[in-house]
Amino acid sequence: MLDIDPLLMLLVFVVFVVSVYFLNEVLYKPLLSFMDNRDKSIKNDLESIRGNDRDIAVLQAEAENILANARKEAGHIKEEAQESARKLAETQVEVKRAEIERQKADYLANLKSETDGLLESLRAQMPAFQESLRSKLKQL
Repeated sequence: MLDIDPLLMLLVFVVFVVSVYFLNEVLYKPLLSFMDNRDKSIKNDLESIRGNDRDIAVLQAEAENILANARKEAGHIKEEAQESARKLAETQVEVKRAEIERQKADYLANLKSETDGLLESLRAQMPAFQESLRSKLKQL
């Protein structure tokens, strides 16, 4: 029935071992070496990314600090500008008030002198008015 040939079995075993050895040398070792190198490259890239993340976090914190300081400084500059503008406005208002007060005083003095002049004129013409009034009353 089935004949088992030991020599043929030995030959198949030797061919199998040689094939495994050949496949190991030609296919598996280079493939495993490539995969190990790729794993190392991926690990190095991940470490580089983590390092970059830390650098980014540090730079972002520094940028936020700079922005906060800039906002604070801008606020101080704005307050100083507002205070300066307020003082300038107050000064201009005071100058205008003083000018208006001076104009008012001049106007009142002019009005007083005109009033005095008018009173003097009326007093000077008072005898003529009295005479005219008497003549009108006599006619009635």
